[in-house]
Amino acid sequence: GPLASDEDAVASIVTRYFPAPYWFTSSVAAKAQSSAAAAAATVTKEQQARRAEAAVNEAPPASVDDAGDDDDAWSDLPTWVATGSDVSRLYQRHRAEAIKECIARNRMFAMSTEAYLRGDKVTATKLSKLGKVHAERAKKLHREAMLAIVEQRNATLGKGQLDLHGLHRSEAVVVLQDRLASMKPGQTVNVIVGTGHHTHKSSGNTSARLPSAVRAFLDKASDVRYKEVSQAGDSMGGTFRVTKT
Repeated sequence: GPLASDEDAVASIVTRYFPAPYWFTSSVAAKAQSSAAAAAATVTKEQQARRAEAAVNEAPPASVDDAGDDDDAWSDLPTWVATGSDVSRLYQRHRAEAIKECIARNRMFAMSTEAYLRGDKVTATKLSKLGKVHAERAKKLHREAMLAIVEQRNATLGKGQLDLHGLHRSEAVVVLQDRLASMKPGQTVNVIVGTGHHTHKSSGNTSARLPSAVRAFLDKASDVRYKEVSQAGDSMGGTFRVTKT
C-alpha cells in the first residue's frame, strides 16, 4: 500500500543519516512489545485468587430490569483498589504498541526537520507524512488501550464505583462523562483517581494530574455535586463522591 512504498522510499535515507538512533529505538520498542505480550500471558496466583473471590462474592441481580434501577448500588462506600506498580504494569502492557508508534512518530518528525534544514524538502515532506501516519496509529492504539484499561480496572467493581487509574487526563474526563450520562438524578458514583503520591518526579509529572483534571471537570459541570473522600482503609483522599443532580 502507500505506506509500504513510502517506507521503502525513505529507508535508505533513514539508515544513511540516522542509522543508530532509529534502529536503537525500534529495538527498544520491539522489546517493549515482547515484554507486554509476556506480561499479558502471565496471571499471578494473587490475581487468580482475587478473581475467584470476586466471582464467589458477586451475586447476580434479581432481574435484568432490577439491575438497571437499583439506586442502592450507586451509593456504596469507596472501594480500595491496587495502585502504584500494579497501575504501571497495566499501563505498559496495554500501551506498548501505542508507545512504539509515538516513538516512531517523533523520530520521523525529527528527521523531517533535519532534512528540511539540509535543504532536502522532498525528503522532509515524505518523512513528515510518515510521522502523521504514525501519529494516527498511536491515537487509535491509545483509544483501544483506554477501553481495555477501564474494563480491567473496573471488572470487579460495582456500578457505584469508577476507577480511572491508568488513564490520561483527557481520557479520564471522557470516561467520567459517559458514566454520568448513564446515571439518574440522585444516584452517586465514587470516582477513584488516587492522590498522585505514586507519581515519579523523574518523569516531570510532579503534580497529581489526574485528580486535578477530574476536579476541574467537576467544578465546571452544572448537573453534579461532589466531595473528596477516601478509599476504605485510609484517609488520604483520592476519591470523588459524585452525585447526579
